[in-house]
Amino acid sequence: MSFLELQVPVQVAIITASIGAITLLSNTLLGKLNLTSLKQRRYIDTISKERIEWLNKIRDSFVEYTTLTSELTMLVTFYDLGKMKVDDEKGQEYLDKLLQLEGVKQKIYLLLNPKEVYAAKLNLLSDEATKLLLKYVNKPIADNGDELNNLNTNINYPTSNFKS
Repeated sequence: MSFLELQVPVQVAIITASIGAITLLSNTLLGKLNLTSLKQRRYIDTISKERIEWLNKIRDSFVEYTTLTSELTMLVTFYDLGKMKVDDEKGQEYLDKLLQLEGVKQKIYLLLNPKEVYAAKLNLLSDEATKLLLKYVNKPIADNGDELNNLNTNINYPTSNFKS
């Protein structure tokens, strides 16, 4: 007995059941694909959100670093650090800012990947800037203030000065 020999209501029932089964299979397949796509999208959104937070932390740290180096440069420029002592107000302020600068340097170092060329060179530049600030404790920074300004420029805009 062939399909066409069946009564019309039976044929309609078989066709309806077949269409229903095909619809059910395709909806199940599409549902699974949508779930997979949603999981991937959620993962991408989470990564993007974390990256934005990381970038903001890096930017804030660089702003803090630049501010501290500028304040330290001004302290060295306007005050005779050779005559200051840790007990003096300005001497204590200078020491506190140097310690804060070192803390910010370490925070930046930890936020970056130390295996990357940029991070390693940035760390070297910031070490040079700190050494330069310590070097001028006993002599005025105005003698070679451009050196510190160049270091800060290289730290803030590294792409033109880094070569791998």
